Amino acid sequence: TAAEDPALMAISLSNELTILNGNVSDPYDNATLESMFNYWLIDKYGTREKLSKAWNEEGKQGLSEDESCENGTVDLMGDGSKQIIPYYEQMNYSSERYNDAVRFLCDVQTNYYDKMSDFLKNELGAKCLITPCDMGNSYNHNLVLTSLINNYDFMSGHMYKAHPLDFAYGAGTGLTGWTSTAQTLGSELWRV
Repeated sequence: TAAEDPALMAISLSNELTILNGNVSDPYDNATLESMFNYWLIDKYGTREKLSKAWNEEGKQGLSEDESCENGTVDLMGDGSKQIIPYYEQMNYSSERYNDAVRFLCDVQTNYYDKMSDFLKNELGAKCLITPCDMGNSYNHNLVLTSLINNYDFMSGHMYKAHPLDFAYGAGTGLTGWTSTAQTLGSELWRV
């Protein structure tokens, strides 16, 4: 099997995508996450009153009058079509509300990675190194990285840039003369 193949050096459970830098626009998935978030909030705060107090911040939206974790109506990501940081900025949500949402999403992501790693190692017998995610260069990956770094064989991250012009690729520009850097536990591997 592939799990026993000595040529298989490593498995990355997800390539450049975490729940923090993606969107959750599928209505079923979005509703499921929002329901899980409300239960998570009940476990953390117990009551709407305690949650409202924790999320209160002058000039920012904390918990609105029609939201209640007990009723499962606390918004997590709207319709899920935006990444969490732009969505929370648009909604002017409080810092603690944002922090709780990120903590919850990190918990969900970590749980997924743990289950997949366990399946690969214990069910399929994979002997290779496992990394949860090839982290890419997203602005919020450090949040997930911090929660995962000690549980896996290695962490990988990379970025793309066009040389000699930094980040010279994009819509309509094409990608030429690019280099990619990958970092594994502080060591650098350069690919050209």
